[in-house]
Amino acid sequence: MKNANKVSCSLELGDKFGRQYRLVINSPDHEQPLFWRSYSHDHLLAMGKFLQSPGLPLAALLEQPPDTLPSQVQKLLSLAPSDMGFALLQAVLSSAQAEQLAAANPFLFILLVNFASTQQISTDKFRLLVSSKRTVILQRLGLPDSKQLIRILARCRFQLIGYQDMRMIELVLKQPIFTQLLSHLSRPSIAVFYLLHKLSLQPQLASQNLIAMLQSNPLLGRALRLGSLVLDCQQLGTSRQQIVQLRSEQQLEKLQQRLRQDFLTRLKLSLQNLDDETAVIKPATRQTLTVATNLLHPQQSYSIGQIQRQFKLGYSAAVQLATRLHSYNLAASIS
Repeated sequence: MKNANKVSCSLELGDKFGRQYRLVINSPDHEQPLFWRSYSHDHLLAMGKFLQSPGLPLAALLEQPPDTLPSQVQKLLSLAPSDMGFALLQAVLSSAQAEQLAAANPFLFILLVNFASTQQISTDKFRLLVSSKRTVILQRLGLPDSKQLIRILARCRFQLIGYQDMRMIELVLKQPIFTQLLSHLSRPSIAVFYLLHKLSLQPQLASQNLIAMLQSNPLLGRALRLGSLVLDCQQLGTSRQQIVQLRSEQQLEKLQQRLRQDFLTRLKLSLQNLDDETAVIKPATRQTLTVATNLLHPQQSYSIGQIQRQFKLGYSAAVQLATRLHSYNLAASIS
């Protein structure tokens, strides 16, 4: 039963700038759980809004340590960024429907609380939203109202490091191709989301085979590397069909190395043709080839098609390209 008068704790925050500060916070079983007020002596300074943390660790705000909270609440807190603990606990305590959603679909609940906090939604509006159909909640979050997407979120059990992870997950879930692939995974890892996000501008390159390569060792570094290899192969002219048929990271690496070597061979031939026209270009040829080689690195934004178009313009464009890109500190020696 909710108690309108019970206070969890009153914290003396010490003397700052010649004034005594005190924080008073409602207990979890208060009718307005975890709402707080700050005072200087007896003068009210501020009152916390719904989902607004006073800026102290959650453990300091409770009479009992967090590990005495219900196990479902502890699991929820362990999945979210650490500074979301206060907002999540207050949201869970807001209604029985909130508690049910947090237990059944923690990731959907975390995304909802982040949305409500960002939009500064009131307690009453949050209670109304959390009691809505889950497809309606997805719509409010700007995601497709898909039952498939709800099931994907319900199967997620990895830890979110920061708010950027939540934003990344939302962007991935907006791509129908990605949600179709994720629907086949019994327990999606955060590395899979990073891999798919890496391919967000080329979603057709994602495949079950690629995800399977990652699932055997789902590290974030491997996810980003696999995504870079796929994008590099695509830029070097490989068809989607050839990429999605690959079944191992070793096959993908061999394909990328062969394609890069083939491109460099064609590039050298093009530059030799320019050498035949005039001897003046020889110094620039070396510089241009050096810079163009660096452009093949997966992290560079220049596509292979862009480089090829530049070289077709001839000597003047080649020199201009070399000069411009050299200013980006991309030059490196060629082995």
